[in-house]
Amino acid sequence: MQLPPPSLSFMRFVRFASYVAARLKRAKEHAWAAEAGKAADDVKAVGRAVEDRGLEVIPALADRDGIDDDLDDLADGVRRALASTSNTAHPEAPYTQILPNGIAWVTEAPLDEEEARYGDFAARLDDYLEPADPTRAVAGPVRENLTL
Repeated sequence: MQLPPPSLSFMRFVRFASYVAARLKRAKEHAWAAEAGKAADDVKAVGRAVEDRGLEVIPALADRDGIDDDLDDLADGVRRALASTSNTAHPEAPYTQILPNGIAWVTEAPLDEEEARYGDFAARLDDYLEPADPTRAVAGPVRENLTL
């Protein structure tokens, strides 16, 4: 009988240990069978606990992704508001000052750069929008939602 490789899932080890326990029981090696059965039960309990702990992260990931979607929608709303000020707004300030790398640079940021890119975007909104600019009403929630 060959031991399973360490890369297998915990349930494969549980099945293996259960099989060994049954074979030992059949061979009337009851003490060894009990040890193998206990090992199977222990591995199963720990493996399931690890899997359950992994499930606890899922709601947080969903919240993070939802916040990202909300920020992307807000950023695109700001982009549209900036672009709608004139027919030539796209290649002019404040559009080019706020979005020098384009909207995709903000909305398609890798996870490890999202907070920094949205922080830069929010700072640019503060720096380059006039206090009375109506785009500020669209842009306001960006900073409020910047909690990635």
